[in-house]
Amino acid sequence: IENMTPALDTQQSIYQSLMATLENAIADLKAGGANSGLGAFDYLYKGDNTKWLKFAYGLKARLLMHTIFRASDKNAVYSQIIQLADISFADPSEQAEFNVYDSSNWNPTFDFQYSRDYFGFSKSMYNKMMARNDKRITRILFEPYGYHLTPDSEDLILVPNGEDFAPVQWVYSFDAFCMAMTASTYLMSYYELQFLKAEALARLGRDAERSRSEERRVGKECRS
Repeated sequence: IENMTPALDTQQSIYQSLMATLENAIADLKAGGANSGLGAFDYLYKGDNTKWLKFAYGLKARLLMHTIFRASDKNAVYSQIIQLADISFADPSEQAEFNVYDSSNWNPTFDFQYSRDYFGFSKSMYNKMMARNDKRITRILFEPYGYHLTPDSEDLILVPNGEDFAPVQWVYSFDAFCMAMTASTYLMSYYELQFLKAEALARLGRDAERSRSEERRVGKECRS
């Protein structure tokens, strides 16, 4: 019998369940030792429980930031986020990055675009990047499975957001990631973790520490 009036879970109950599951995972990882024995069957960390534990700490920091405005003591939670960030990924080599892609197993974003051409570069995004003199705009525009485009190219065709238009395929320009057949999929990156830490430091007014943290993050990004 179809249930036409299902009971809806509240956001609070969902986050509480996520946090409880994560706490249990952290306890299991600590109890399990450094190696799970999964080896090559573990596509992320090859059975390295110490790295899975760091990933779990990062996920906990993310969930805490998502729910910060429900916290009774926000400053205490910001401090906890900073502590979690410090015991999570030490550098980009430890981030949760799925990269088991090759010519017979494509990155799903590339595969979806290649099969259906559902993505296009929006005019509003283009305008925002140009207005802010965002240098990335010179590197990320492409015509459909063709050549790299410059921001002033006459071949640039943008999706007209908020206007009536007929959806068409193989016409609109799109960004470089749609060309990335074997690009990694990030479950959580080192840089997201550092942004979480930077926000927590900023909210606590610890700007000097935030600046040093950002300097280290940028330095590692340049080396990676």
